[in-house]
Amino acid sequence: MVGLRLDAVDVRVLEMIQRDSKPSTMEMAKVLGVPVTTVYSKIRRLEKEGVIRGYRAVLDGRKLGRGVVAFVLASVSYGAQRYDKDRAVARQLSKFSEVQEVHLVSGPWDFINSGRVMWKVREGFLQRSCVPLRRLIGRKHAWFLTRRRRPLRSNYPEPARTN
Repeated sequence: MVGLRLDAVDVRVLEMIQRDSKPSTMEMAKVLGVPVTTVYSKIRRLEKEGVIRGYRAVLDGRKLGRGVVAFVLASVSYGAQRYDKDRAVARQLSKFSEVQEVHLVSGPWDFINSGRVMWKVREGFLQRSCVPLRRLIGRKHAWFLTRRRRPLRSNYPEPARTN
C-alpha cells in the first residue's frame, strides 16, 4: 500500500495534533504561518483519508492508581486453524479492564498484551489474563514503572515542495 502524499504543512499539523489535540485551528495557523482555512481543510482531509482516526484524552495511570505498565508475552498450542482461535482469545483478553492493547504477533510468541495495573495486584492480573489461554505453553512478563511516549516523528518521505 502506498502512503498518502503529505506536504510539509500536513506533516507539521500531524506532529502538532499528536502532541496536543486541543489547540484551535487559529492557534495552529499562527504557529505554522498559514491561513486558518488551510489548517482546517488539511485536518478535514486527513480525517477523511483515515490518517487521523480520532481524538482521545491521555490519562495518567499513576493518578488513577494504575502506575505499573504490564507487558505479557504468551504462546499457546492450538494445532491447525489457530488464526480464528487466536482472534477469539484476543477478544477475550481485551475484555479485562486493565488491558489496553492485545497484539497477535509472529515469532516465538503468539500474543503480546499490555495494560496498567496497581503494583500490589500485578501478579493477580498476570494469572487472570492467562485464563483465556487454555493451552498456554509459555509466558514471560515485564513490569514498567515509567513510560515515555512520543508522537510519531515526521520521518515520512520528503514532503512534496510547492512553488
